[in-house]
Amino acid sequence: VMAKFRNHSTRILVATDVAARGIDVADLALVVNFDVPQPDNYTHRVGRTGRAGKSGVAVTFASPKERHRASLLEKENPITVAELPKDFEAEPAGEIAPSKMVTFYVSGGRKDKVRPGDILGALTGDAGGFNAADVGKIEIHDRFTYVAVSREIAQKAARARWGVPEAA
Repeated sequence: VMAKFRNHSTRILVATDVAARGIDVADLALVVNFDVPQPDNYTHRVGRTGRAGKSGVAVTFASPKERHRASLLEKENPITVAELPKDFEAEPAGEIAPSKMVTFYVSGGRKDKVRPGDILGALTGDAGGFNAADVGKIEIHDRFTYVAVSREIAQKAARARWGVPEAA
């Protein structure tokens, strides 16, 4: 799941407080808390956005019952709490645009002597013929590899390199 999120194949990641402590994703623009976290968890949850001088937004939804806990966060953090009107009804925002990338799983990794250049060469060389700009992050593990490719060429890449049949 994290590889797909880092590769931009998945646009939304849902995590618990425990998982949020271990997430390190570059350029995370938005964190949404669906409840008011405990003050010691707040920093871990929202600290995943706006790192290294980049901007980011953290939004926390608070029910009227959680107002006191939200007030405690306001005292310790530079946040603004805004309450929704009691008669507020959210309008559906429409469909979420598909992700830019698709992540492929390749059964071969570091211990199989697979290198990023091997994967890139297979996709961009004579056999693949794709542009290097269509290939994203290549994440090599001991026995498998994740490769992000542009959604626009994903089906063609799967057919060309891995024998995946054309979708019906």
